[in-house]
Amino acid sequence: STRLVTVEDSSSDPLIRQVRRYLVNAGVVSSETVLQEQIRPENFAWADQLLYVSQRSAIFSVDVSNPYLPRTTQVLTPAAAHRYYGKLAVHGRYLFAAAAPGSQQGGIAIFRMNGVGFTTPTAPLRLLQTTGLTIVDFAVVGRYVFGIDNNQDLWVWNLAPVNNFDNPASVAPVQVGASPFLAGSFQKIAARRDTSTTAYDAVLYLTSGDLLLTYGWNGSLNTLTSLNGAGTTFPSQNNASSIDVAGNYAAIGTPTGSYLMSVSSPASPFVTGAAVYP
Repeated sequence: STRLVTVEDSSSDPLIRQVRRYLVNAGVVSSETVLQEQIRPENFAWADQLLYVSQRSAIFSVDVSNPYLPRTTQVLTPAAAHRYYGKLAVHGRYLFAAAAPGSQQGGIAIFRMNGVGFTTPTAPLRLLQTTGLTIVDFAVVGRYVFGIDNNQDLWVWNLAPVNNFDNPASVAPVQVGASPFLAGSFQKIAARRDTSTTAYDAVLYLTSGDLLLTYGWNGSLNTLTSLNGAGTTFPSQNNASSIDVAGNYAAIGTPTGSYLMSVSSPASPFVTGAAVYP
């Protein structure tokens, strides 16, 4: 008999590549074990000198203070079986981790961070859930979490209906509004504090097909106001695969290239030029 080592796509998630070992005996090939799974490149978050990376059923905290010698300081694995982590986001002292496709445990887990990784015990402080649904993308602004589920609808949670979020005896984060808050056909989301006016607590940037839709969030009234009407088209026939907003620009990734859009005025975003790396 001999061993065969391959690099192949995961059968449960084609965006994950596995190093897998097989046993070959008398012409019969049988799978032995997965040696390593490649980290999905979009599933990481940065805090101080720590990089948090989700890799299937674990989250790694990696000390990158010495970029020539990064080292893993902690590996967090879920207590719940078949929970796989996807998108990560750092907000203040907390790490938010959404469930990945294929996970049997949905929702967004919230972990308390310290200087080397996660506090002990490492169980989530909170879990934002949508029964029977998976949050596929989300953004955190102030005390609010905005999430898109696998039905492409938008949900909103208030993280701090009372003052002490860390206190387990305090009131848990509450879902805001209807279930979902806004039905739609959204794929990706970015959000940030409103820098153009004081009218809103946050501006949401949502993709729907080849459209960018912007909304203003008023936390006092729990209302969402459309800012750019029917939306602004970016020149792609495909859904967006990513969106990131910084400064006056939104970078939107698609299978046919990335597009840079000016969002200095959330009410009138526009494409700045041709696709980058089409």
